[in-house]
Amino acid sequence: MSGANSRMSFDSLMPWISRIFFLFVVAVLVGLMPDLAGIDPTQTILRARSGQQQLMTAEALQAVRDELQLDRSTGERLWDWLASAMQGDLGTSWVDGTSVAEGIRATASTSLLLMTSAIVLTVLFTTVSFYYTVWNWKRGRLSMQHNSLSSVLVALPEYVIASILILVFAIWLEWLPPYGWQGWQDLWLPSIALAIPATGLLSRLLNDSLRRVLNEPWVVTWLSANISYFQITRFAFKRAISNLIPQVAMIMIGLTGGAVAVELIFSIPGIGRMILGAAKSQDLPILQGGLLVLLVFSILISSTSILIQKLMLGQMLSSGKLISSHSSFSFTKSKAKLYSAIGIFAFLIIFTVWAMLRDPYTTQFGRLIAPSLEAPLGSDAIGRDLFARVGAGMLTTLKGGIMATFLSLVVGVMLGFCTRYSQGLIEITKGVPYIMQVF
Repeated sequence: MSGANSRMSFDSLMPWISRIFFLFVVAVLVGLMPDLAGIDPTQTILRARSGQQQLMTAEALQAVRDELQLDRSTGERLWDWLASAMQGDLGTSWVDGTSVAEGIRATASTSLLLMTSAIVLTVLFTTVSFYYTVWNWKRGRLSMQHNSLSSVLVALPEYVIASILILVFAIWLEWLPPYGWQGWQDLWLPSIALAIPATGLLSRLLNDSLRRVLNEPWVVTWLSANISYFQITRFAFKRAISNLIPQVAMIMIGLTGGAVAVELIFSIPGIGRMILGAAKSQDLPILQGGLLVLLVFSILISSTSILIQKLMLGQMLSSGKLISSHSSFSFTKSKAKLYSAIGIFAFLIIFTVWAMLRDPYTTQFGRLIAPSLEAPLGSDAIGRDLFARVGAGMLTTLKGGIMATFLSLVVGVMLGFCTRYSQGLIEITKGVPYIMQVF
């Protein structure tokens, strides 16, 4: 009996051990970033401090090394940073000497407001989708087919949506400012840019689960007993959302990653923009401190979601009676949708093949010319064919997407067999902004 209790205690502690371990791994990798890249951060730091005003002399570079103690080994610097971080001291910036903790505190409130507004919009948009599904169910038109709109919204990255929103609402219509953080009007575009992909994913998951719940036998029994649609909808929602809480947490964590690109595009002084600037200038104290805050925030969201799910379901979590959250696949029965999809796919193939036959690198037109028969999409700032460049980029993106999808499938299957041990890795990889992973 004591052995079983010990085993249960170990299993409950394992996710936290995993989280702490991978937090440490990320901190070490960030500290090793200059060594892994084979670069000397001294030049970048000096350039960030003085721009082009100071020459990169050996004396100036050595003064920076002496000031920041960069001549010490990486292991010594990492140990000092970890020891200070355990005491709540995240150090000072290598560029301007300000306190890292104060900088994070000043920018975190901005990012938190942006994330909160994005979550509110996501909930509002998803609620509309939810009631649309319920409305179809009441009229006997509930279909197990997926809404293609949600798939499109999920596929669009935040920075693409942000660019489109700026083009439409800031440049064409002039309703909202294209950048800045001065008033409530600056909150709309970045919040919508973050909320749209999150809405697509959340509404897809919720509606799939809700359709399966509304097709269960108990719904027919309750209808026969003249129980109101409101009561049935309320219990159906609780049953549908109960097993989606961890996925909802992952969506919220993903908002922190998408916020980095959005903050950069809209010039929002948030923690994501601060971290990105620190990565460019090799300001390791700010980079380590900012990522640490984001990852701890991600772990808190995930842990809270697990606690909420346990409070909602109790023993049902281990009963095997939950609704599966996987999406069933089937081709549409609508001929209009099928022919439209085939037509779009054929157009993309013809577009790509035609563009690949053109030269995307040679300057052959005047700069920034308008679209014409010779240059269907015009030319760029140095006269290259934009049509050819888009086609070449499509092929590169397609190859990268296929490889990333395959690797995600393989790694996901492997981690799925050891969820307790990989819990920290899953939360941290989701919490690290994707735009940071290229540095």
